[in-house]
Amino acid sequence: MDGFVQRAREAGPTIACGGERPSVPGFEGGAFYRPTLITDAAQDT
Repeated sequence: MDGFVQRAREAGPTIACGGERPSVPGFEGGAFYRPTLITDAAQDT
């Protein structure tokens, strides 16, 4: 999941919300990814 969001950031679309792994005690490596909304993305991004 993180790879998709990172590629979107590099390509220029807007990350409207989310786009990160929250820091949760006991799950420092990330237990889940915040729901993410990407806008203004081209279909081939």
